[in-house]
Amino acid sequence: MSSSESFPAWASEAVTATIAAFVAETNAHERDYRALAARLHALPLYADRDGCILLRPGGELVAVGTDPAWDQPLLRYLDLEPPSVQLALKRGFLRFPALAPVFSLLKQAGG
Repeated sequence: MSSSESFPAWASEAVTATIAAFVAETNAHERDYRALAARLHALPLYADRDGCILLRPGGELVAVGTDPAWDQPLLRYLDLEPPSVQLALKRGFLRFPALAPVFSLLKQAGG
């Protein structure tokens, strides 16, 4: 969402709760992503070898690039191209289905 648009409180609360639940998980498979989520207070939606696209509680999508272990001091923000945004929203929907209304809102806003 653009800075001129207001992200609804219910959506922000849903994202915040999902970030907290994600960070609290204990499976070893996503340990590095949980650390990244905790550090940035953002939910990782999609990652590849070049970076990660995350959703912040205010509705902002941010892309960061770092080393493969995600342990170097951040941040190197990357530009988000529309196809990358669409891919992140689709992956986020599949990964965090409870946030479906939030992803719909972001798509409607042009995300």
